[in-house]
Amino acid sequence: MIPRILCPHCELKQAPAQQCRRCQTAFTYPAEIGDSLATRPLPTLAQAERELIQAAMALYGNDAGRAAKAIGIGRTTLYRKMKGYR
Repeated sequence: MIPRILCPHCELKQAPAQQCRRCQTAFTYPAEIGDSLATRPLPTLAQAERELIQAAMALYGNDAGRAAKAIGIGRTTLYRKMKGYR
């Protein structure tokens, strides 16, 4: 599954890209999402999920509601997954 991110301008949830499909605004996504796969072997599903959650939390300043919405899961599910990682 491709992680979904929100365009910072129109908030359209989409796959990471260089340009928004709706407003055509150029933007970048956290380097941790794209660069992590290019510089090392593929992570396990659990590792990839953890990295995605960490990147989303960093991107949204630890706002769990916005981070959960950006990656397409519920806030309660995000809390449960984060608790399991500690």
